[in-house]
Amino acid sequence: MNRNAPQPARLNLRRAILAGILGFIVWKGGWALMDAWFKTEEDRVRDLLQGGIDGARERSPREVSRILSDDFKGPEGWTKEEIHKILVHLLMQEFRVVDVSLSPQPVPVQLDAADKNKATAQFRMRARGKSDSLGDWIEIGDRYSNALLHVSFKKTENGWRVYAVRLADDKDGKP
Repeated sequence: MNRNAPQPARLNLRRAILAGILGFIVWKGGWALMDAWFKTEEDRVRDLLQGGIDGARERSPREVSRILSDDFKGPEGWTKEEIHKILVHLLMQEFRVVDVSLSPQPVPVQLDAADKNKATAQFRMRARGKSDSLGDWIEIGDRYSNALLHVSFKKTENGWRVYAVRLADDKDGKP
């Protein structure tokens, strides 16, 4: 045996863990810096909507209703609490698979010129579900599925939130 031969490098577990933690912090910090410096307020509103869509696909009523402000007013005067109860029924009891999409993409968001803490968007939402993974797709909320929605947003201490949704008239324009 040659004692002068190079020994295989030993992995120092502490260094590997430290490098992993530092890499994660740099990666997360990079995303946070990108979000803070490069994202527009319109992008943040779109991210809010995407969070609601992701929550619906994951069948999480809490993640969907989280995007609503506490003083939310929806179609037919629905409140945040009423919407949450509807979501619990739909996402946890009625459907096992849910698909939600918005059009057009990207959603056109307009900041209020007089108040930069308010914004609006008009889009169509298609929501459908399956009672089991092999079942047929069923439109969720036939009246609202693919209807033109006018959505109002406000910036709160917790970020952007939806505070009003109404069905838009055809005269309001079509995205």
